[in-house]
Amino acid sequence: MAARVAAVRERLGRMCPGGKVSLMVAQRLVADSVYWYRHPHGPAKAEKFVEHITRGAYGWELPFGANAFLVGLATKGCCEAVERALAKTETTGTKASAPRLRAELELAVRGAVANHAGDQYPGFWNVSAGHMLFGVHSIHLGEFVNSVWALLRLELVTQA
Repeated sequence: MAARVAAVRERLGRMCPGGKVSLMVAQRLVADSVYWYRHPHGPAKAEKFVEHITRGAYGWELPFGANAFLVGLATKGCCEAVERALAKTETTGTKASAPRLRAELELAVRGAVANHAGDQYPGFWNVSAGHMLFGVHSIHLGEFVNSVWALLRLELVTQA
């Protein structure tokens, strides 16, 4: 188990080195999860939105009209949740609960939204049919979490 924890922790160090998130990581997570939700033919991937990522008070942000998805903050929150799970796994010697860790990652993402003034909203953004809606665009919560999961290879340290 120690080797698996070390492998995930190494990946975690690349995703959030020193508590920071690289533009490349932010772009990957956004590309994997951003949609034009109200497309005439139904939700469609909108990968080019990575070109709209900017640096803001909370790190990397993706503006959506009057609101912004705080992708850097969401990613850091995910990294912190994974680190807590790894620490618990080291202490107990047992794998973390995959459903519980996924729920923590989802909360980290849902809590990373700012208003037009750049202030982070208190609480968690609503989710409809798996999407955090921002006007006609969205972040698909499950796909963002799945991307984090895959990049970190969390299956190494979790169990159903």
